[in-house]
Amino acid sequence: MKFMEFIGWFPFAVMHGHNPLMNDYVNLPSGSNMMWDTTVPLVSLLLWPITALGGAILTWNVAITCGLALDGWCTYLWLRRRTSSAWPALAGALFVELGPYATTRAHSHLNLLLFFPLPLLLILLERSLEGISKRRDGIAAGLLAGVQLLLCEELLAIVAVAVTATLALGAIMYRRWAAVCIRRLISLAPAAVASAGIVAGVPLFYQFFGPGRIIGPIQPPGVYATDVTNLLVPGHIQP
Repeated sequence: MKFMEFIGWFPFAVMHGHNPLMNDYVNLPSGSNMMWDTTVPLVSLLLWPITALGGAILTWNVAITCGLALDGWCTYLWLRRRTSSAWPALAGALFVELGPYATTRAHSHLNLLLFFPLPLLLILLERSLEGISKRRDGIAAGLLAGVQLLLCEELLAIVAVAVTATLALGAIMYRRWAAVCIRRLISLAPAAVASAGIVAGVPLFYQFFGPGRIIGPIQPPGVYATDVTNLLVPGHIQP
C-alpha cells in the first residue's frame, strides 16, 4: 500500500539528508512533490520510533487504532457541549467512530480517517461566535488547522467550505448577528494565521510554489464528478 511507503519515506528522507517534501525516488526523472499526495507527514514523523522498531505495517496499525479512538473522543467533546447528558454525546461519538465512514476509511484511506482536530476546531469556532473566546483560542485554532493540514488537507478544505457557506447563509438571514460574528472571528484571525503558519507554512508554501507542483486540472472533468441526484440515487460505481 502506498501509505506504507509514505510512512517510511519521511524518516528515510530525514535520516539520509533528502528533502522530505520532494521524493526523487519515484516519478523519475522529475520526482514527486509529496504535498500533492495523501502522504500524512505528521503521522510518519510522530510515529517514527514505532516504524524504526517494528516497520511500516505496525505503524499503520497503530495509526488506524489511535485515529479511530481520537476521532471518537474529540467528537464526544464537541457534542458534549450541546447535550444535557453525556449519553447522547457518547452515542454520537460512537456512531462517528464505528459508523460507515470511519470503518470504510480504516481499510485503505488513513488520511481520510484522521479528522480528530476538526471537532476541536468547531468547539473553538463556536466559542468565538458565542463571544467567550480568548486570544489563546485563536492560537489553538491555528495549531489545530496546521495539524489537520498535515494529516488530511482535503478534510480541512471541506470543513472550511462548509463553515464559510453556513456563515454566508447566516449573514443573509441575520445580518446584525453576522456582523457581530465577523468581528469576533477577525479579532482571532491574526493569532490563528500565525500559529498555523508555524506548523504548516513551509509544507503549504512548497505545495503551491515548489517544484513538481500541479498546474491545471488534476482529474478529467468526467471523473470523480457528482450532481444533486447522486445524493439520493446511487451511481454506477455504488453497489
